[in-house]
Amino acid sequence: MKSQLLSLTFFVLSLIITSNAYSADSMSGKVVLVEPGYMPGTVFFIMEKASYATAPGCPDKAWLTYSSPNIDKNKALLTIVTTALMGKKSVNTYLTNGTCNVESVHLTTPDETDH
Repeated sequence: MKSQLLSLTFFVLSLIITSNAYSADSMSGKVVLVEPGYMPGTVFFIMEKASYATAPGCPDKAWLTYSSPNIDKNKALLTIVTTALMGKKSVNTYLTNGTCNVESVHLTTPDETDH
């Protein structure tokens, strides 16, 4: 009985830990500033969040950070945020929980977030 309870406790704790590790906050809005000066290692940018953003750990107009050991991914993300800035397009941004660290960014179509 004791070993079953211990196994169940371990299983529940592992589910909690892994579910938190793979979940992400998200926010949508317009890119208002891009800082490419730290390339090729890191991309910094600022967004104005839309009212329906779900990123409580990252305030509006905070510096968002994307950094990958894969330089091509950094270049791709820099291209996306620069395109969004120059085209005045909205993006969906997914962040590591409770931080301003970017996991991914997606350009949106006008009917998704541009009202």
